[in-house]
Amino acid sequence: MWSIYHPDGGVNIAIGIGEWGDERSPGDRTCFALIIQSTEDEYTFRVVEPDKSAWKDHRVLGDMLSRSKGINHPLLSEVFAIAERIIDEHPAIGEYLSTPS
Repeated sequence: MWSIYHPDGGVNIAIGIGEWGDERSPGDRTCFALIIQSTEDEYTFRVVEPDKSAWKDHRVLGDMLSRSKGINHPLLSEVFAIAERIIDEHPAIGEYLSTPS
């Protein structure tokens, strides 16, 4: 989620990693809450507390980690790689983040 009227707010996303399929449940996944922002030179990714996430009530992605658990999680580098891929592959997000505020 994001708003063109609040460009300094960044893009609020949630990424669920784990097992998916008919025989799986949200308990088989771990969810990371992120805010993506851009500077003149780069994108920044910030793990946020679940209560700061627009997706805090969407349980299908799994249990959302606290910030401290998220930044220390062994899959964090994968989460950041997925977030970079989202920026590259989602035209509206990529355009929003590349537009100067």
